[in-house]
Amino acid sequence: MYKEQFLVKSYNDFYTIINQIQKNEGQETLWFRGHEDINWKLLPSGIRDGIEFATRTGLRFLPRPISSCAHGQQVLLPYVKKTLEEFKKEVLKTDLLAYPIDNDFEWLYLAQHHGIKTPLLDWSERPDMALYFATKKSLKTTNYDLKTIEYQFSNLQYVDDAAVVYVLLPGKLNSQSLFTYKDGTAITTPVPVTNENYGIFLKNLYENENITHIYFCLTAPKIDYRINTQSGNFMWQGTDVQPIDSFIISQEVLYRLIIPHCIIPDIQRQLKEDGITEDYVYGRSKKQSELEKIAIKLQREADLDFYSQVEEITKEYEEGIKNNNPGFLREWYPIEL
Repeated sequence: MYKEQFLVKSYNDFYTIINQIQKNEGQETLWFRGHEDINWKLLPSGIRDGIEFATRTGLRFLPRPISSCAHGQQVLLPYVKKTLEEFKKEVLKTDLLAYPIDNDFEWLYLAQHHGIKTPLLDWSERPDMALYFATKKSLKTTNYDLKTIEYQFSNLQYVDDAAVVYVLLPGKLNSQSLFTYKDGTAITTPVPVTNENYGIFLKNLYENENITHIYFCLTAPKIDYRINTQSGNFMWQGTDVQPIDSFIISQEVLYRLIIPHCIIPDIQRQLKEDGITEDYVYGRSKKQSELEKIAIKLQREADLDFYSQVEEITKEYEEGIKNNNPGFLREWYPIEL
């Protein structure tokens, strides 16, 4: 569900649409995020790789990826905090930090940008960064020309041979959250992760895994080349397994720009001409590479631990089915709501 959807027809058309959205929204801040495939969910890495394995009442079924209609199923998510603590421990042994880091959210930002799975969803203040991430690879050999795509979009409102850029209104999203300022007034802008804000409510948000249905936008201190260059900010999702565009609130805060694969080669060429290249976006300094090595190693170990837990849950399920245990279901599908 979106406030509005647009079909992008060219590189210049992309910026024309962005300018029109900004004009419509006045002084509202805009954030941007690009996906190479329109079918990818708006979920952070610490959630999209999770599995569901039981109904809300505890009846077990064969573990599987979290479904698009998960409403109360019991899930297993990658354990972020343990990996983050190990990342902090390893990094603090080195001289790789460009700036001092003051709290766990800042550590999450740094870890996320180097390969650690977290409950944070990356957004950028720069539309060209979102466009780069949406088009940096062409995942499919396109089957349709632009004229065919235009027909699909106009008549069917459905396009699958496309990348996508999302445009978020972070201030409006925050105004709908449970959080307010000390005097009770609504928060209507993205919130900086200062030590004061961390002490007031962000620490509780990070430590309390029972807080769900919290989609909250946070600005990132520029503690690292990648965060700075990409103008990176984040949306906190906690442990909620549903993407924000599955909720009615998205009709007020989210736009979607559909980018047909047939125009991606031209966009890639023009981004390169504008200097938006892989080396510029990621930075290839020795320190960046070393941080990435630490993060990738730790995430690989965390993934192995997670998959081991999935195997254990699967074996329990198979044993339950074998013994005809009434708490284990041979088949179960949630009702789409």
